Amino acid sequence: MVELRASRREEVPRLKELWKLAFGDEDSYIDFFFERLYTPERMVLLAEDGVPMTMLALLPMTFSNRDGEPARMSYIYALATAPEARLKGYGRQLLNYADHYARQGGADCISTVPAEPSLHRFFGTVGFHECFSTRKVEFLRQKLPKAGEGDSISPAAPAEYNALRCGLLRGIPHLACADELVEYQKGLSR
Repeated sequence: MVELRASRREEVPRLKELWKLAFGDEDSYIDFFFERLYTPERMVLLAEDGVPMTMLALLPMTFSNRDGEPARMSYIYALATAPEARLKGYGRQLLNYADHYARQGGADCISTVPAEPSLHRFFGTVGFHECFSTRKVEFLRQKLPKAGEGDSISPAAPAEYNALRCGLLRGIPHLACADELVEYQKGLSR
């Protein structure tokens, strides 16, 4: 029997196993996610005969349009399927369920950033459309101008970072993370 639902705390060891099988991440990386961001209602899964076979996390974010009007969004993270359950359509079933589940929880939409270009077509099969672009900028220390007198760099708290970022992006459609997600990224960056 196949069941779609929110996760349960007692299933965390299996969810960590699915994560490791799908992505090969270090245990410390996986543990960091579960310590910082996991709640049973944020992780949805497809279970086969009671055993979680596919999972994904729905992380809270906000989408702001050009006029700054916000929409509540759930960001899909860590979609993983057990190797023995692949090619059964479980990922597609869970993505469809996740959309319904997120909307029931008050989200206006769901989004994700596929880990690789080949996954764009997969997400397209369940109705996802490309609508955002990402940009990676790398600053080389030797190419930066020398700091002037009085210049300084200091860490920003998540709320300060979010306020600065959203101010800089005013008038540009963008996603904003909840402060706890910024704190999580800060921990990952260390």
